[in-house]
Amino acid sequence: MRSWIFGGNKNEGQADDRAQNNPQGDSGRPGGVVGAAADALSAFRRGAPDDAEVERKVSLAARNLCYGVQRIVLAAKGKSGVEWKAELLNLLGGADDVVPKGHCDLDVLLVAPKNDKFILRCLENELPPNMIHCLRLLRVLELQHANQKHKENEARVQAGKKAKTIKPISSRATSKVSQLLCTLCTDPSVGEQLRPHLFGLLALSGASYPASGVHVAKGASQVIIAFAENCLSNSLVWFLHDRKMIIHMTDDIKELCGLTADGDLTNASTSNALSLYGAEAEKEGLWAISLSTVIHLVVHSCRHNCKELMKDFEAAKGNEVLKGAILQSKSKYGKELMNLIPLLASCNVSEDQEDTAAAVPGQRTSENLAVNTAAFDIMEELMFKSLPFLQEYDEEFDERPNPTKKPIKEMAEYTLNLSAKIRFTEEDVEEVASDETGFDVATDLLLSSLQLYSEHAMNFGILEDRCHLLTTYVLAFPTLKDENLKVLIL
Repeated sequence: MRSWIFGGNKNEGQADDRAQNNPQGDSGRPGGVVGAAADALSAFRRGAPDDAEVERKVSLAARNLCYGVQRIVLAAKGKSGVEWKAELLNLLGGADDVVPKGHCDLDVLLVAPKNDKFILRCLENELPPNMIHCLRLLRVLELQHANQKHKENEARVQAGKKAKTIKPISSRATSKVSQLLCTLCTDPSVGEQLRPHLFGLLALSGASYPASGVHVAKGASQVIIAFAENCLSNSLVWFLHDRKMIIHMTDDIKELCGLTADGDLTNASTSNALSLYGAEAEKEGLWAISLSTVIHLVVHSCRHNCKELMKDFEAAKGNEVLKGAILQSKSKYGKELMNLIPLLASCNVSEDQEDTAAAVPGQRTSENLAVNTAAFDIMEELMFKSLPFLQEYDEEFDERPNPTKKPIKEMAEYTLNLSAKIRFTEEDVEEVASDETGFDVATDLLLSSLQLYSEHAMNFGILEDRCHLLTTYVLAFPTLKDENLKVLIL
């Protein structure tokens, strides 16, 4: 389908014929969101259509795209197999390993001027829900593609050949769909049109994916966060609460992470060997993606004078799942999980908060004042688990150290005497070698705390009164092995 940007040229038909006969295109360069969109924008500027023409052709592109999606949805329900998958990729600009032959309607919408009329035309053609259908189909496509390639690899191994790495085929198409949906979700009116489709969208965040399909989870997460920032309303928050969507999302995350409600790691199992669960999902970043999505959704919902989603998250043991995920994380994505702590801590969970969404769109509530005591509990537990000094003290005195109850000098002398036992052990060499991921619970917890201190003048006093966090780090200083952490404390 040719787009409005490329119309009005007497050589259009000849250009289309050349594109069909030359898969590499005139430039011979692989295309994508950047290449195709840049060419389309150049053509648009040359044509310089008036507003009415732009509006007409945006409407045409949206209608064509929605019609194509609906046809593919029906084909997918009929289990037509390869046909619907190929048609879906063609509709969205082609597979990753195929150079685009031209511009698709999705490219048109990505480069079209973004204004009220653009959003209106897209809503008239029900483009937002159809793009959600695309995301869900892309997940199925990547799952089936991974299964197919896995079977081919098994045949290769049996024939004595080396198995090939399974690569994604829809990362470019997913990026386009996610980008368009994020743009549409900047308008609050989109929220109501998406209401019947929210369950399907939110389910994508905690679903399992093959390693070659993680980009779909990332794209869906970006859309959900954009929706939470701009499209939520008090009515939609209650809708999500009534449908128990946060509870379902949190339960899906528990299964994805292989974590119990208390945050302990279990042996995750799945009927599909290629679907990532447990430690494998964490390694690919799925833990961070899913938890970031639900926490952003919950935090932004509190801006609408409704705390029901936060209550749902806590009832589903979401805080314990976040804490367990941080403690069990072994990859670089642990930093992303830790970065959720300041976001959660600065969420105003008091019942008397006014709806500030209209006044300060996209900004955290209460001017980043740390008031969520549930987040403080997570920080205290992470500090206890990551500082050996606290564990030794608890084991010896059957209580955790409290600087307000015991003299600081006495506790400092205790840590000095303890430092020889903790720092100079036979296991010291292995621990100092540290992991290559760059993630360390003690270090990144301190960084998150410093971030909270910098975001509001009162946060230091609040955290120190409740957690004695920085005081504890100073007391633990002699027992620490990581020189970078010690420098950070100083």
